[in-house]
Amino acid sequence: MAPFFLLVLPTSLALASFLLVQRVRERGRALVGEVIESSLPGGTWRTASTILLVLAGGLAFGLSEHNLWPLVPAFLVGLLVNLLRPNEGDRVTGTEGVRAGWNTRRYEELEEWRLTGDHLRFKLFGQWTAVPLALDKQAPIHARLLECVPERESEFNQ
Repeated sequence: MAPFFLLVLPTSLALASFLLVQRVRERGRALVGEVIESSLPGGTWRTASTILLVLAGGLAFGLSEHNLWPLVPAFLVGLLVNLLRPNEGDRVTGTEGVRAGWNTRRYEELEEWRLTGDHLRFKLFGQWTAVPLALDKQAPIHARLLECVPERESEFNQ
């Protein structure tokens, strides 16, 4: 039988990861507000990777000469974290702010911003990134940005 901490440690780490992901998701929902537009690529890859993890885990648990069943809770929580975590390619525009991957900002917190084409572009950690925002949905967001941080509107030549 494996030492107790070898069974408790993986489950504890998986639960801590789950709590972190849930906290990031809750904070993101609160900061972004109602979703106006989003681009959430990677759903197919996430589903495929989860299926592969389930198959690999089932194979490992079934073929192992050791009793791995006490690790099942950690494995299941890890699968849940894989399904729920933000994807680096996620882009969301909301009524109150934006989300790019794991990072969420209220409109008031944007370093710089500009509306170009079907996107709201903004600086995140000094790098320009974009979230989808169709032309017909830009007027209220543009008004909101001009109300909050008009001095941070960027020119196109930067």
